[in-house]
Amino acid sequence: MITRDAERYVSTLVRWYVGTSVKLCVLASALICCIMAGSSAAYATAPQRVVSLKPSITDVVYALGLGDRLIGVTRYCFAPDGMRKPEVVADYTRPYSERIVALSPDIVLGSMENSSRRSIESLEQTGIRVELFPFTTLADTMQSIRKIAAVLGEPARGEALARDIQAKLDALKARWSGSAPLRAVVVWGTRPLVVAGPGAYMDELLASVGAENAVRATKIKYPRIGLEELIAIDPDVIVDLSMGSEAAKSAQGDRPWNNASTLKAVREGKVIAMDAGMFRAGPRLVEGLTRLAELLHEDKSPSFVRRGKGR
Repeated sequence: MITRDAERYVSTLVRWYVGTSVKLCVLASALICCIMAGSSAAYATAPQRVVSLKPSITDVVYALGLGDRLIGVTRYCFAPDGMRKPEVVADYTRPYSERIVALSPDIVLGSMENSSRRSIESLEQTGIRVELFPFTTLADTMQSIRKIAAVLGEPARGEALARDIQAKLDALKARWSGSAPLRAVVVWGTRPLVVAGPGAYMDELLASVGAENAVRATKIKYPRIGLEELIAIDPDVIVDLSMGSEAAKSAQGDRPWNNASTLKAVREGKVIAMDAGMFRAGPRLVEGLTRLAELLHEDKSPSFVRRGKGR
């Protein structure tokens, strides 16, 4: 039988346990609030020292009028005329962590598609703030532009830039949507032959220039195909983005389709070589797609003078 003294002891122990638990909960809640408040305070000031790990992001930062904040970029990024190019701190997928840490950035901006997870985690472990953004689709790109601007403390600029790009793309699509679309194959590499498949970035954008992707018999976004498959597809036009620069295009004589006279695009001179950089996800898109539309529909663009013809 439990004595009265034992009952009082148990009752006192229970009250102590409950009281202590409540106090611990209160203290834990207060600690969490302090940590969150500290984090918010740390990010309350717009980042002034910015590192970009993707050319598209660099383009966005410059288009937002915030290029003076860039202190580090990739070797594939370009600065507008008259602006100093920041220090190179990354290649296309791999950041040079030591260089980045030495620059003491307020923030590092990268992409979900290209950034090495191990490298990103390494940077985060040093205490550097890292933000990643998606650029897989046009919708992703528009949203990322807004988010980048917001992270840099200029959400209104991001909204204005996204709206401007979307309006120009809509106008371009309206301009070329009146006739049957041209069947196009977009080439990203030639050794092996790599093309844009269903769901790829350019697959979506072709609709803006009066064309459609002729590569449909696959679920792979960037499939490898042989010359025989290309001949079987027989597109109206081949868009060659495999060259990295205008200078490199002098090597076009070594393209796998050059002697394939059975290809309609080859017979009719509809092989269009362009710099892939013109189709970066971001502000450059409008210029690149406008140029592509002119090349695709030169017979419908009397004001357009093709290189090597006319003036």
